[in-house]
Amino acid sequence: GYIKVNASGLAEWTILAFINGDDHVLEPFLITDINEMEKLELPNNINLVVQADRIPGFDNSNGDWTDTRRYLIASDNNMSLIKSPRVDNPPLGELNMGDGNVLKDFVTWGVANYPAKKYALIIWDHGAGWKSGQQDTAVQKGISIDETNGGDRLYMKEISTSLAAAGTPISLMGYDACVMGMTEVAFALKTNVTSDAVMVSSQKNEPGDGWAYDLFLEQLRGNPTASPAVLGNYIVDTYQQFYLPTQGTDTTTLSTVSFAKMDSMKLLINAFVNAHAANPEWSIVGNAVNQAIAVEPKQPNYIDQWQLMDYLATNLTNTASKNAAATVRNLLNTTILNSKTTNAFASNAKG
Repeated sequence: GYIKVNASGLAEWTILAFINGDDHVLEPFLITDINEMEKLELPNNINLVVQADRIPGFDNSNGDWTDTRRYLIASDNNMSLIKSPRVDNPPLGELNMGDGNVLKDFVTWGVANYPAKKYALIIWDHGAGWKSGQQDTAVQKGISIDETNGGDRLYMKEISTSLAAAGTPISLMGYDACVMGMTEVAFALKTNVTSDAVMVSSQKNEPGDGWAYDLFLEQLRGNPTASPAVLGNYIVDTYQQFYLPTQGTDTTTLSTVSFAKMDSMKLLINAFVNAHAANPEWSIVGNAVNQAIAVEPKQPNYIDQWQLMDYLATNLTNTASKNAAATVRNLLNTTILNSKTTNAFASNAKG
């Protein structure tokens, strides 16, 4: 049944989880992750609200509902059934989770009904980063692909427009999705966040289980006043903790990145490009690309930015280009607040 939303009081955190399980692969993991969220009782000053969408014809558990629903997460010890109370009244019906207006409405509703000092927004689904898969001719930068709505997805500009329309700056922007850990992704939302905001994302593809919700929520429960960076670190550290036992098969990366440095990052990257254009050393750049870890082998153009700039700062011969690369690398050292990996393949990824 439904419960009336409670807008009284100001929580420390409201976590808004936008979970797009309208996908033939990921739908079972939607059930798993919401049940992880329900494993522990959160204090009154932490709200966790979910908007979840499912797909017909695959996972038939929990009544096999296939529309879009909102839940206020409440604890229970059943890891198969979602028992949290629904808070979509009237029912939402089937929504397109690849539509920016749907994201805007969820954020607007969540802020109005669960006011807090800080807001985290987690977008959960497939992610495509800067480009979609191996389709290197089509710039995508997309996430949240809704299969029953023609494969519509959220593009980064669309997310930014949606958050601007919602009108409340986000303190933690989380992507529980593949290959969203990119400078371009962070730069796209730099105007939609608080001054101390962070992004939590993976350079690599993520395993289907995604984030370890019960583990990081347990840490937040013990420290409800955690800053955005600290909450980001809880997510990153517990993600590594969860996958270390399976690192032979699950290679993972996850990092916490500061939004505050994005304008400077753009300026310094442009300065490097201009310095190199004046005195190009393409063979060294080519070696740098080959030496930098391709964090996702299926997408060889996705390379680790820190490793790229470190190689260039060490091996370029032109002083201006060399120094410009070192400056970008040094800024990355303070922009990447935490980065954790599993498996030796990804151990040199910097986030």
